[in-house]
Amino acid sequence: STNIPDRIMDNMTTVLFGLNALAAFAQAHSLPSPLFDPDAIINSFLKDIIEETQARIALDTLLEKLATIVERQPIRTPYIIRGIDFMTEGQILYLRLKQCIDPFKRWAREHNYRGEILEYQSYRKMLKERLGTYVVEEDRQKHFGNTKNRYVWIDIKKALEFGIDLQGFLGSPISLD
Repeated sequence: STNIPDRIMDNMTTVLFGLNALAAFAQAHSLPSPLFDPDAIINSFLKDIIEETQARIALDTLLEKLATIVERQPIRTPYIIRGIDFMTEGQILYLRLKQCIDPFKRWAREHNYRGEILEYQSYRKMLKERLGTYVVEEDRQKHFGNTKNRYVWIDIKKALEFGIDLQGFLGSPISLD
């Protein structure tokens, strides 16, 4: 059996509850009842969300938003700074994720972002979930010049194959070829 994340189960439960409530409402008011097959809905969810593609999690969205912020941020007042908050070498992104959360929250407030924003520890748990996909290392030291910090190591090309566009960190598009 498939290990289904709680948030996916909650979404399936909500959809089925809503459809059952709609059917009950229709019946109570002598309206045509919607026809649906709960098993088909569940199987469709599992096929589309679990089997064919890895379910998108808040970490995926955060990383994509950070890449967009880096690409579009003002030069004079950047939110996330190359050489301090992140570095790239080839297709590897070295990201000090913990240091990026507060600037991301500031950006979100200033731009009325309505998406999900979690605390750092929640993102850390998600890093473990993505380890072996596009996350190469979840917390490893790396030297850049005279500085040594702990970074999340991310393979940008694997992230792109996974459906997460992090090219904003590179400054120029990459190819999947």
